[in-house]
Amino acid sequence: MLKISVHTPNYSAVYARDFDQTALFYSLVKMKLASLLSFVIDLVKVKNATPELYQKKSFIKNDQILLVKEAQENEAGELIRYMHKIRQDSRFLLFDEGIDHISVDNEKKHIRKCRNSERHALLIGWLQDEVVGYLAFRSNIWQRLRSAGEFAFSVSKKNWGLGIGSNIMGALLDWARKSKAIKTIELRVRSDNKRAIAVYRKLGFTPKRSLLWGPFDYIIMKLTLP
Repeated sequence: MLKISVHTPNYSAVYARDFDQTALFYSLVKMKLASLLSFVIDLVKVKNATPELYQKKSFIKNDQILLVKEAQENEAGELIRYMHKIRQDSRFLLFDEGIDHISVDNEKKHIRKCRNSERHALLIGWLQDEVVGYLAFRSNIWQRLRSAGEFAFSVSKKNWGLGIGSNIMGALLDWARKSKAIKTIELRVRSDNKRAIAVYRKLGFTPKRSLLWGPFDYIIMKLTLP
């Protein structure tokens, strides 16, 4: 009797092998996608991360401790009260207009904007539980000049002569160096504000030009950071 042997390919084994390879391929793709997604999420977190809060303590006259720090949203009310108070203290203020219309919510938004920027700063000086100084810095709005900026600041009158102004100004320079985004700082000061001009000169600011603005003569002073 003639026997015929027919060889039948093991298709199930072939399919199983192809299935294993396909599953491995998709598994590798999923791993790559998961890794890429994690990388993108980390980038977004870094981009949106709020910079570390700047703060510095210093001893001033009478062995008092001055805390200079970036403003936080929960300090908005204190800042508004301070600005209302110093308006009565000094005739040299450059940011007097609009104070009466500042709301706590708007001040919180402004503080939040500054905290999330490496080119803007709101620095406040605390002596015990009282705000005694305030400095607002902002960079130039033009893209090619964004490494330069200007500021306005004040110290409550009853605390003049304690070194608070010099410490807040020093904190600004320290903050600017750490930010690495600001290279030049300019300020505008009334020519008859001799006390402030002396402080600025001591910190390294030099006169750049004179400016007639309204009824007053101003001096533009400049400091280039190393």
